[in-house]
Amino acid sequence: SVVCEPVPAERARLRQALERERELRCDLEAEMREARDQLRFEREVRGLEVREQASNEATLRKELRAARAGAAAALAAAEKELLEARAAANSPERRLNTPLQDEHRAAAAEAESRRLLADCHTLARAMAELDVAPFSAHQDAATASALPAAEEASEAREAAAAHLADLQRRNLELERASEHMASREASLVEAQRRVIEQLDELDVASADMSKREVRLMDAQQLVAQELESMRALMSTREYGPALLRLARERQEALDAVSPLRTRVAELTDLVARLEAELRHHRLRIISPSVKEV
Repeated sequence: SVVCEPVPAERARLRQALERERELRCDLEAEMREARDQLRFEREVRGLEVREQASNEATLRKELRAARAGAAAALAAAEKELLEARAAANSPERRLNTPLQDEHRAAAAEAESRRLLADCHTLARAMAELDVAPFSAHQDAATASALPAAEEASEAREAAAAHLADLQRRNLELERASEHMASREASLVEAQRRVIEQLDELDVASADMSKREVRLMDAQQLVAQELESMRALMSTREYGPALLRLARERQEALDAVSPLRTRVAELTDLVARLEAELRHHRLRIISPSVKEV
């Protein structure tokens, strides 16, 4: 009898490979979840930094508006004082004073006017500086402080994206390998089914051949007995109808045995071909699995 041992061993190896593939897929899914959590955390941190920067810019704008309002109020007060000084210089009371007093008051008014003009120019420059310098300085400082964090976050996002792409590629390869292994297992099951069918056919043919061999042996024994009887009759030299009957029966027995011998030869050839085909199927099933392992 033929025993098909490599097929269960190959199925066991396929099951082990599938288990390893499932474990590796679970590990990859865990790494992918970890990478997604890392990306989500970095986005939240980046959002907090952006909101903090926006809050700082809003605070700076409020301070800038307050400073500009104060500078505008100071400029308005200086212009008002200048106008009051000019009005006082041109008032009718000034005409009632002596020339010396007028000269002193004119010099004082001129000095006050120059001081007020200088204050106005200073306030204007301060307002211009408030419009540009503090905000740009704060923006430069915020940009300089946020640049390393942004670069680190960008590098981390790129690394996480590359790692995620690699995980997806490995997951795709595992899915393809799983599909290939599933098809291989299906083909292996089909080959095993065919081998079992061929073994069943071989068992049936072997049983038929055994029956035919038994019948052949019985026929050979009958022929031998008939030959012995024929020899006994021929030794007595009793020629006649009995001898002719025995010769005819002998020829019929030989004619009956000839197809049985032919069938035995055919069955022997069939068994040899089935065994060769079975060995070929085993080698074809086992060889790719050995190469893959």
